[in-house]
Amino acid sequence: MHWIPVVAALLLAFCGASASAQGARPANTDRSVVILPMIADEEDVMAVAAARYVWPQVAYQLAQDPTVRVIEPLTMPPEFHDEASAVDAAQQFGARYVFMAKVSGEHIYRFDSALRDGRTGAILWGHVFFTDDYNIHSLAGEMGVALRFVFEKLP
Repeated sequence: MHWIPVVAALLLAFCGASASAQGARPANTDRSVVILPMIADEEDVMAVAAARYVWPQVAYQLAQDPTVRVIEPLTMPPEFHDEASAVDAAQQFGARYVFMAKVSGEHIYRFDSALRDGRTGAILWGHVFFTDDYNIHSLAGEMGVALRFVFEKLP
């Protein structure tokens, strides 16, 4: 009967260690993301204004996660307007991931967003958000929370 406490202790140690390992992130995991300024067709004045309003707030929302390092460039370099340049953007800003979004519409807006791998440019997550003039203030929070959920699932 004296072996039961030993087996129980071993099982607890093993289960506890594996449970904590599943929830823990490796110390050397790079969880940095550059939030590129959102873009819109310059002729679409309302979409440009919506992009300028939402972009910094999304960065702020994502920065609430202390495990993610958020990088916000002050301006959008023209060479990063193309989706294929996510790798270049990640290298220039020193980020592992790149968040990009394009805005279109007038009074009802469409935000095509993607989180890309900074090493390959591959889309890791994408989503289309819709909002209107009356609800645009809540969109940044919605986008930020969605990104935080995505980062919870990344290694």
